[in-house]
Amino acid sequence: MGKKAEIHIRESVEDLKKLLQKQNTLKGEKRVKCLLKLKADKFETRQLLADHLGIHIRTLERWLSSYKLAG
Repeated sequence: MGKKAEIHIRESVEDLKKLLQKQNTLKGEKRVKCLLKLKADKFETRQLLADHLGIHIRTLERWLSSYKLAG
């Protein structure tokens, strides 16, 4: 079984949606969508979220690690 996708997202859903609209790269969009999905608790595991976003699990873990350190 995969690892539970748990992380504390500081920004509100509204703030994340505004940030999503400002993104001008696909990479930026996917990162913000990742945070939105985690905030909404839509996915049971990180692997399911990575599959949904079309990225590798290691990429997702690197993004989440960066978010934890720098926001």
